[in-house]
Amino acid sequence: MSWANDSYTKETAQNFITLTRTYWSNGSLYAFAITDVQTGGIVGGVSLSHIHPVYHFCNLGYWVRTSRHGEGIAARATQLAARFAFERVNLIRVEIVISVGNEPSRHVAEKVGAHYEGILLNRMVVGTHIYDAHMFSLLPSDFELVAKL
Repeated sequence: MSWANDSYTKETAQNFITLTRTYWSNGSLYAFAITDVQTGGIVGGVSLSHIHPVYHFCNLGYWVRTSRHGEGIAARATQLAARFAFERVNLIRVEIVISVGNEPSRHVAEKVGAHYEGILLNRMVVGTHIYDAHMFSLLPSDFELVAKL
């Protein structure tokens, strides 16, 4: 995640929230905070981005703070975001693209039962680095939903 660096400030976060609200209102990106039910503190995020208006699919990305890894948080957020994509945004496919070597994220995709479709060459650019990536997908039928257009 190229945005996760030492120069990320409170102002950067506020700008992200402002942009996200604009994108949400025009249907081009949906970002959700993952919060701790006890404290209300933010423990991560999940988003639906790169929503294709013709082919009705998107990218689903997630992150969880390191101190909360292993609790199933990313998997649950992924399932909820995918259902939102199918039920509210009327998409027919959600893609999860994970750089080769990112085993924790790959484990999340496998845990939620995403379909593994292979490795895409030179699929991701993070900062100045180019990565091959695993492609996973979720479909409405994975949630016993019917795709509607």
